Amino acid sequence: MAASAADLEYTPVAYDWSGFYLGAHIGGAWGDKNWDRIQGAGGGGGGPQDNVSDYDVDGIIGGGQFGYNIQSGSMVYGLEAEFSGAGVDGSDRPTANYFETDVNFLGSVTGRVGFASDRFLIFAEGGLAFIDEDHEHNSNAAGIINGDQTRFGWLKGGGVEWAMTDTFSAEIEYNYMDFAEDRVTLTDGGGASAIFDVDQQMHTVKFGVNMKF
Repeated sequence: MAASAADLEYTPVAYDWSGFYLGAHIGGAWGDKNWDRIQGAGGGGGGPQDNVSDYDVDGIIGGGQFGYNIQSGSMVYGLEAEFSGAGVDGSDRPTANYFETDVNFLGSVTGRVGFASDRFLIFAEGGLAFIDEDHEHNSNAAGIINGDQTRFGWLKGGGVEWAMTDTFSAEIEYNYMDFAEDRVTLTDGGGASAIFDVDQQMHTVKFGVNMKF
C-alpha cells in the first residue's frame, strides 16, 4: 500500500513556453533627433550646415504583438512581430524658426532567445525596427514646410516574462532602436523645399500581456 501511495503522488510538470501567442502592450518611448541641413531653407545661403537642430522626443506608445516560441530544455527560441501607435513628439522652438516631429507609429520584427525556469522567462531579442513620423519646419527662407517619413533600422533589447496561468503571461521589456542617419525632404506643396539628414535613436519600455494558444 505504501508503494501504491507513492506511485500516486502528484509530480508537478514544468511550464512549457512553446506555441503561438497574441498580446497587447502599453509603455513609453523617448529619443533624440539631430538635423543637418543639406540644401534649401535656412541661413547661410541655404547651403549645407551641420547640426541646425537637436532635440528630444518622448511620449506614450501602445499596441499589440504576435509571436511563436519553441522550447528545448531550459532554452526558449522565438520570433515576434510588434506594432505600436504612438503619442510621441518633440520640438526645437528657440525662435519662430522651429523644427518639430510627431511620431505616428513604430514597430519591429525580431528573433528572441531566452532562458526559462518553469513559469519565469528571461530573454534577449534583436532584429528589424521601423518608424513613421511627421516633420515640420518653419524657416525664414521657405516658411512652413513639412513631410512624412517611414524609415528602417535595427533593434536590440530584452526583458522578463511570467506565466500567470497556463494561458496568460505578463512581461516587461526594454528596447533600443537605432535608425542612423536618413535623408528627408520637406516641402510646402508649392515651390519651397529643403533637404535634411536626420539622425535618430529611440528607447522604449513596455508592459505587456500575452495569451498563448
